[in-house]
Amino acid sequence: MTSAIRKMQKRVQNDEGGFTLIELLVVVIIIGILAAIAIPTFLNQRKKGWESAVKSDLRNYAIIMETHLTETGAYNATTPALPAAVESEGVTVSVPAGTWNTADTYCLQAVHDKLTGATDVWSLKPGGVLTKAACS
Repeated sequence: MTSAIRKMQKRVQNDEGGFTLIELLVVVIIIGILAAIAIPTFLNQRKKGWESAVKSDLRNYAIIMETHLTETGAYNATTPALPAAVESEGVTVSVPAGTWNTADTYCLQAVHDKLTGATDVWSLKPGGVLTKAACS
């Protein structure tokens, strides 16, 4: 009986500890699944941040436009300049041709440099109404 115990002890001492190939593959698969879940979520959060910058700039323009209307009785016929501290990096605000019909209407549209799709344009209309569409 003691020889059987000695043989077992010898096997345990000689056995090298480590991971099998199957165990390593399982870990790699689990990491791959977690990455497949996390990466799209991360990219979506970045897009939401860029959209927030666009909406924030348009809201600032709305304040300027409504202030100008209150002071002069008409909207400003050109894109007002935002102070540099207020303007977000990468956001372009424009007045599309043909959208400034009278002194009582306007449409400004904005897009972020990182948002390249045609549906990533936001527009601002009188009263501070924001819509996710180009001016029409």
